[in-house]
Amino acid sequence: ISFGSFKGYTFGLNSSFENERFFISNQTQSTKSKSLEYSSFFFNWSEAGININKWFYAGLTMQNTRLYSGEYLNEPGIMFGINIKSVTIPFYAFNRYQTNRFYVLGIIWEKK
Repeated sequence: ISFGSFKGYTFGLNSSFENERFFISNQTQSTKSKSLEYSSFFFNWSEAGININKWFYAGLTMQNTRLYSGEYLNEPGIMFGINIKSVTIPFYAFNRYQTNRFYVLGIIWEKK
């Protein structure tokens, strides 16, 4: 269920594989709008990276969005992050050679 100015519902699937050195992950979702004001869309966020050591990783990422009206957005990026105990701080840079570049910084806490 979505809240805010966009109202609708989402179905999603997360998948991942990781060993000591490499990892891949994928988040896919289909979001349906309950309003004609906003378009429904399909979204995918994929990552592939390498664990440099126990606390630092880096890799490639891609965001793909397809509006059901037909428009496609493919946004490649790079990522790196640090792990400190149960906290991960990832940084993403998308479209870094284009004028519509953007950045994402996150903080993730996992109870272990």
